[in-house]
Amino acid sequence: MNRRELIAALGINGEVLEKLLAEGLPSRDEIAMNFDYDEVMKWRKEYVRLGIDQLLVGATYSNHEVVNAFKCSPQGGMRRSRMKNALVLISDHTGKALYEDRWIGDELHYTGMGQEGDQQLDKSQNKTLATSNETDIRVFLFEVYKEKHYVYAGEVTLAGEPYVKLEADAKGNMRKVYKFPLLLKDKFYAIPEDDWKRATIVREKVVKRLDSTNLEQKAKALSERNKQDQLDDKRDAYRLVRKREFFRDPLIAEYVKDIAQGVCQLCEKNAPFETRGKPFLHAHHIEYLAQGGADSIDNCIALCPNCHARIHELEDKRDKDKLLMKVRERK
Repeated sequence: MNRRELIAALGINGEVLEKLLAEGLPSRDEIAMNFDYDEVMKWRKEYVRLGIDQLLVGATYSNHEVVNAFKCSPQGGMRRSRMKNALVLISDHTGKALYEDRWIGDELHYTGMGQEGDQQLDKSQNKTLATSNETDIRVFLFEVYKEKHYVYAGEVTLAGEPYVKLEADAKGNMRKVYKFPLLLKDKFYAIPEDDWKRATIVREKVVKRLDSTNLEQKAKALSERNKQDQLDDKRDAYRLVRKREFFRDPLIAEYVKDIAQGVCQLCEKNAPFETRGKPFLHAHHIEYLAQGGADSIDNCIALCPNCHARIHELEDKRDKDKLLMKVRERK
């Protein structure tokens, strides 16, 4: 097989072939550029796996590490790698991306390529993704919840036909975009809890900056879309989150609530209601367990739900000092 025939068989161009040769692609005759197709395919199979197979689902990587593993572009949301015969998809949830990718059930409905005007399904990487089930190209997904932190979701497949939605383009004009339903091959993929919380906080900050008119318009539009999505898909939008759960023994919690005698130790008012004949209070760790606090009586105190929310929302040192004083008095 000569050079031209190999280029056609691999679906690459001369530049990519030169890069593959530099990486070690075997040739029978380097001058005449003759190749043994079976040898080439055996080598390429191992070459494609090199770097990619070492990635761990759920782990976080830098953009440099993504580029190095896939030999793809360092920019863009859809990155075609002809050297690895792969398509790398980046789903940005930092609030800076124009596109909004949405999880429905265990599928990610990924937005296609094109920031202005109607997107085209038969062009560029939209076409690559749309036909991926009919070709030998492999598709891989990364999610970004913190800038420059790429969480590896693993390999994905196209789970259904791409469909059209109306969304605003980079200039605010409504246009047609394509949504690609993607199904994870690794069902146990979950994002780190900290990343999910960070994305939620960013979203809240953006929303709080809206004036009343924009807030009303956007909320009503989102509400209608969510209702329609529910009718169309009959599935909930959710994310699997990998969470570190600190052990809280109910014995400690129940004891500090019992000695509080139904009174919140911050506002010093009675519990708002009773459940199963007991005042409803929360057990709060003054030094958070996530920050090294102990699950101990000396570090635990009873609060009403309102004051518990206040503590975590404001983190006012005066509130903390008062609770520490209450613990000392309790002794």
